[in-house]
Amino acid sequence: MTSDAFLTLLQAHSAEFARAVATNEGEWIIKGFIDIYRQIYTVSVDTKIVSKVLELLLFPMFVDFAKQHSLGLELCPQQNFYPDLTFVDKQTAAKFAVDIKSTYRIDDKRVNGMTLGAATRPGSGNTKNIGSVTNIADLVSGNGPFAHLGEEVYDDYWMYYLTRDMAQALGVQRPYANLKSYAEYKQRGTDIIKAHKQEIEELSEDEDPNVDQEEQEGEE
Repeated sequence: MTSDAFLTLLQAHSAEFARAVATNEGEWIIKGFIDIYRQIYTVSVDTKIVSKVLELLLFPMFVDFAKQHSLGLELCPQQNFYPDLTFVDKQTAAKFAVDIKSTYRIDDKRVNGMTLGAATRPGSGNTKNIGSVTNIADLVSGNGPFAHLGEEVYDDYWMYYLTRDMAQALGVQRPYANLKSYAEYKQRGTDIIKAHKQEIEELSEDEDPNVDQEEQEGEE
């Protein structure tokens, strides 16, 4: 199963998700939490609480989805681990990550946005989260800024992304801050390589800076 095929199947199955969380009139099934003294606490608008409620309500639906399509289902080992759910193709062992996110609408066209994961994973301190697009139509269609650029560009952009504070702490100039400056940054390197194209092509194998010295000695 490919990623595109998995996404198509999951989106088709998601049509049933609404029934797990709301009535036909659009009211939430879960109204609050109850303690051992039968006191009820209303669900707050905190997105973390909402996400957890959604996760609990939708989990049986994901289990059913996995069974229908012969997929294994793995849960994250710890609360702050990514992703919430991992589906495994039993035939090819391909893995598909599903993370449950929530936000709230600003108007008919926009939402407040969501954090999609950390651009960095430091052992301590605050993580630097990647934000989502806020246009509802773009969210539904998966039309983010990297949608047509592919995973290779996405990974390269975020692996080397530095916030202003991160660059300052390292004592370096921030290479780029958005896709426009990222494209300019990558172009600068390309221009230098093009300017020295002939010299690079004339390099003999033992002068190639990409070949490790120990490898050269071993080959001799």
